[in-house]
Amino acid sequence: MIKGILVVCSAASVAMLLAGCQGQTRVSNVPSSDLSRISPSEPPRFREISIASQDRRIPVLMYHNVVAKRGPNSPWFDYTTKQFVDDLNWIESHGWQPISIDDFYAHLSEGKPVPDRSVLLTFDDNYQGFYDNAYPILKQRRFPSVMFVHTKFVGNQENTPKMSWDELKSLVKEGLVAIGSHTVSHPEDISMLPSDEQKRELVDSKKELEAKLGIEVRYLAYPDGKNSFFTQMEAKEAGYKLAFSTESGLAEESPNILCVNRYIANKLQEACAKAESAMADAPAAVAQIPLQDSPLEVINGRFDGRKLTMIAGGLPKTWLSAGRFPVGKIISMSGAKAGINGGYFALSAISSDDDQMIGPCLSSNQKIFKEDHYQPRLPKLLNRPLVLIGPSKMVIAPFQAGTMNKEDLIKAYLPDVTDVFMAGAWFVHNGVARQWNELRTYVAKDVNDFRRRAFFGAMRDGRVVVGAAIDSVTTEQLGKSLVAAGVQEAVLLDSGFSTSLVFGDQILASGHSTADEPSRPVPHTILLYSSLTPPAENDSVLKAIAEERRTASQGGGRRRARRHR
Repeated sequence: MIKGILVVCSAASVAMLLAGCQGQTRVSNVPSSDLSRISPSEPPRFREISIASQDRRIPVLMYHNVVAKRGPNSPWFDYTTKQFVDDLNWIESHGWQPISIDDFYAHLSEGKPVPDRSVLLTFDDNYQGFYDNAYPILKQRRFPSVMFVHTKFVGNQENTPKMSWDELKSLVKEGLVAIGSHTVSHPEDISMLPSDEQKRELVDSKKELEAKLGIEVRYLAYPDGKNSFFTQMEAKEAGYKLAFSTESGLAEESPNILCVNRYIANKLQEACAKAESAMADAPAAVAQIPLQDSPLEVINGRFDGRKLTMIAGGLPKTWLSAGRFPVGKIISMSGAKAGINGGYFALSAISSDDDQMIGPCLSSNQKIFKEDHYQPRLPKLLNRPLVLIGPSKMVIAPFQAGTMNKEDLIKAYLPDVTDVFMAGAWFVHNGVARQWNELRTYVAKDVNDFRRRAFFGAMRDGRVVVGAAIDSVTTEQLGKSLVAAGVQEAVLLDSGFSTSLVFGDQILASGHSTADEPSRPVPHTILLYSSLTPPAENDSVLKAIAEERRTASQGGGRRRARRHR
């Protein structure tokens, strides 16, 4: 917490959750005659991947068999004991920490804290080699893992031997290895089976594991990762809370909690490198900024050598027009005190009056949540900053198309949300200006071009702030100036000709090179409201800005006259 701003992000100070390894929930052996005395409990509510989980990026690794040595007919996924030890040594030496699947699920579904460099170790197919070769090594290091079992093959000694029920019970008793389902018969593609067969594969394996091992089975790995939306719904109906595919990617960036990404084990170092990159570049963080009304202060000056005009204070709301209007017009219609152009719109043509926004959008005036339905665009929006505003706080988090493009999923995190919009870049975070090599992974290519750029965010003291650069700057340069001005968090708004900062009926900044030319109309506006008396100093600051703009306008007029001689 820094003067009112709470940021949940990567930090070495996060408390470790692995004080011993927690096993799966056990089902008590209660005599049937005593069941009437037990109040039935509601099954746990199904939870999607939570916005709160976006403060981490966890690679999930998929192993299969671990053998003493490979033979001529060994499948590609067999790991030797030496290879497995090498992996674990690398994990330890680079500061990564295996976590239990229960902790993983609590993080993904609720945002419960986990170590900065968490990794989940998973094993498929119930191989005897796990029990004989991998488990002793994991046990020695106290590394938790999860084994996904296909129940038809438990105890099968043909071809490659599988673990027995007794061995699985031993794993459960010791509590270091969680047990999940891998269906009954490991169909080649479960999604292609008739619905009743899919249901049987998912339900029967879960029931048998629970009956024979005395545990609750909440987790599933699809055979070969193959699944469909229908398969996911069958898994949900069967009572699974989380399911894994074999799609390479980080867990928090998965399509949904019933299709969680996993890397094959031989991509360990690549997976961890991608996690580190996303942690730094997204950034993997959730900034929560409490909102409280305060007088609107106009700030005008040079910071780190660049001219900025800003308005700090008040309470923010957004306005989505049916068409496009100047920011000043929206201020007069809405009763707001000040405003700035908002998020990015899909059709950039100046003559267009289209109001379609890039990314999901919810505005206080329309009160209708609008998903971004343009599927080809959604992958490009990965980890762009999504801003959520409610009556008492606003939140900035990296966008995930699968879990943050629907109203119910956003309201699961912020129930009283009133406004949602996507910004172009999260370029000041935790009071630090982010460099271009951090920004460029998840932004449009022109984000660092020289333009009159607009922004939205929060000051170090917690006040909301909107503002613009008076001269053309890169986003990286603007970030340095904002930090010098006392800005704690900042996201980029639509800029260039769209830039328009207005206080009352006075234009403070525009996107044109000459001050007498108005910015183009926009569909989306961020408004500031305040019931408190602004500081008296505002009058002199506003007069100075008006004089600066008048002088700039006269200079622009002389330049135009010379061009037309």
